[in-house]
Amino acid sequence: MKKRLHFLAVLLVFAATILALASCQKKGGTRPTTTEAPTFEVVFVAGDGEILKTETVKLGQSATAPEVPNRPGYVFIGWDTDFSSVDCPITVTAQYQRVWTVQFVDAAGNEVHTYSVLDGEACPTPPINPYKENHVFVEWDQDYSSVKSDMIIHPVFREIGKCTVTFLGFNGEVLKTQQVYKGSNATAPNAPAVDHHTFKGWDKSYSNVTADLTVNALYEENAKYTVSFYDHLGNLLKAEELYAGENATAPSLSLDAHFTFVKWDKAFVNVQADLTVTAVVEEDAKFTVIFLDKDGSLLSEQEVYVGEDAVAPTPTVYEGYSFIAWDKAFVNVQADLTVSAVYKDNNLFVVIFKDADGNVLKTEEVRRGEGAVAPDAPVVDNHTFAGWDKAFDQVEEDLVVNATYTENPKYTVSFVDHDGRVLHTETVYMGKSASAPADPSRENFDFVGWDKAFDNVQDNLTVTATYHEHEKFTVTFVDHDGEVLKTQVVYIGKDATAPSTPQYDDLLFLGWDKAFDNVESDLTVTAQYVQCYTVTFKGYDGSIIKTEKVSQGESASAPAAPIREGYIFIGWDEAFDSVTSHLEITARYEIVKYNVSFSVPGGEAPATQVVEHGEKASRPADPVREGFDFVEWRVNGVKY
Repeated sequence: MKKRLHFLAVLLVFAATILALASCQKKGGTRPTTTEAPTFEVVFVAGDGEILKTETVKLGQSATAPEVPNRPGYVFIGWDTDFSSVDCPITVTAQYQRVWTVQFVDAAGNEVHTYSVLDGEACPTPPINPYKENHVFVEWDQDYSSVKSDMIIHPVFREIGKCTVTFLGFNGEVLKTQQVYKGSNATAPNAPAVDHHTFKGWDKSYSNVTADLTVNALYEENAKYTVSFYDHLGNLLKAEELYAGENATAPSLSLDAHFTFVKWDKAFVNVQADLTVTAVVEEDAKFTVIFLDKDGSLLSEQEVYVGEDAVAPTPTVYEGYSFIAWDKAFVNVQADLTVSAVYKDNNLFVVIFKDADGNVLKTEEVRRGEGAVAPDAPVVDNHTFAGWDKAFDQVEEDLVVNATYTENPKYTVSFVDHDGRVLHTETVYMGKSASAPADPSRENFDFVGWDKAFDNVQDNLTVTATYHEHEKFTVTFVDHDGEVLKTQVVYIGKDATAPSTPQYDDLLFLGWDKAFDNVESDLTVTAQYVQCYTVTFKGYDGSIIKTEKVSQGESASAPAAPIREGYIFIGWDEAFDSVTSHLEITARYEIVKYNVSFSVPGGEAPATQVVEHGEKASRPADPVREGFDFVEWRVNGVKY
């Protein structure tokens, strides 16, 4: 329907455009040719002919439509003439279409949904059907596929009965029993979890129930998967069968000394398929050790794990030469090595100089009777070079000459505080420096330093901390009459401690005349007092409730008034807001009074009496009531 209306609107616009062009041809013939573009008047009117807007537009330009007025019961659908490229005067009229109100109500006549519908079009169906207890909705009572007027549409119901729906679990246990109206839907319970099974649904539909139903839960056994664990060489370590979603357990792994386990190559938790899991290992680093003969030819090539020793080959025997050694060590290998055989001419001797750790410092060939030249002896920490372990000035044979050292002396350096307490003790080689402990602290003293140097130690040392004492001041506390109460010596910046002040009957201690914290000079501190009086509060029976000392002119603080049965506290017998003498103040009370009323049903009541606490009301004259004899007065049901 909407497509048909749109097509008709397009035809109307096209026809109006042809008519406007024709009108322009009749009025002006051919368009004028001027240097300035001509202008045309565009008039926008409402459906009733009311002019909404008049606009002057240049040739080929667009007019701007005004805001469209609302029209009750109608909806604006567009303008009857195109004004996007104006080439003559035009009148543009607003187009409207009739709109109807369609109201859907429930069984009680209450609004369910209201729609505004274009004339002749279909009204949408409410998204939710109306409800009526013990009934099922059938349909709406009117056709709304082509609306031609305002409508109120009522629901049509039919009465329904009830059915029992029973939901059973995996082993036939009852999960839920529910009564539902015929034609309505049951509500399934949550299906309980069953080990190694997956809930797949229910064995029959429980919607649009028309008879008693038994609905069974359907489960499917979870898939099983095999997880196979292999070592880095491809050997099967373990095969484990699991249900889907379970976690496999890795086996223990035995590795050679030169292999380290890193990880398994894939995860094996929440298993969802057959898995092959392989151990990822890391092999220790390997180095190549090459042994060369004296002419550089290869004797042996070996792969050695880091930290292990290579195995030397058998040296080649040469006539006129003797094998001496290999030119470098090949134990605890930490890198690729090339080790060469060292030979000597039998007419020569080899002198090898080694350090204290056996490392070759120098190798020298020396002819018989000649002397070798020693290398510089390496410096060994905390040791002094003592010489070579054998002579090499007239060599008669192959020699290995070793450097010898003597350990330097050790000394004890003790750091002590001012009182001789040991702060730190350290053993130091001769010529080395000791390490001082953290600067010690001493109350009322500043640490200055140590009493002697401890670098380049040449003997046992005792090093003592030195201090500078803080400045001291005298603080004197005196009473109001000048009597000295206390004298105290205080270090600069410290606080003095005040003495206890004397007690006086007519004086109240207020404080001291100056501060004595953070003392920075000698001080005389005087006690300050003010004249005071004793204020005593007494009860009605003369008992003392409270005693207070009050400065002259100040107010006393009244205690809580004691409770006196049958009386009301009304105040104190004199003022105490500006005390100028000793006072005794007594609590005042007023006896409680009660109203006693007499009630005579059906007769005239006697006058109300006012009675003080503890007293009795006077018995009034016996009341008279026609047709009755007076018996007695009662209070709360008890004879008075």
